[in-house]
Amino acid sequence: MTTRELKRVIRDKYAWPGGYELFGLTSDGGILCVDCMRKEWRQIVWSIKNNVSDGWKVVGVDSDAQLEPREFIEGNLDEYSLSNCDGCGKILNP
Repeated sequence: MTTRELKRVIRDKYAWPGGYELFGLTSDGGILCVDCMRKEWRQIVWSIKNNVSDGWKVVGVDSDAQLEPREFIEGNLDEYSLSNCDGCGKILNP
């Protein structure tokens, strides 16, 4: 992932076609929503340019269409099926 590609993702925010929200995948397996990537832009760019796997190095992008849907079990949300942003806790597959 280059900083140029990441800028495009942050600017667009949604996948086309489909309109699914994009998110970043970090080198340590974390997930960052577009809003957190925008907020932490300088840290992410520094990690990419210096090849540091410190939790901010975004190595790929995907959309929430690829995440497992939330499941209801006996009227309760199964929290293990949720995918949350590691930066802000936002649920990525509502």
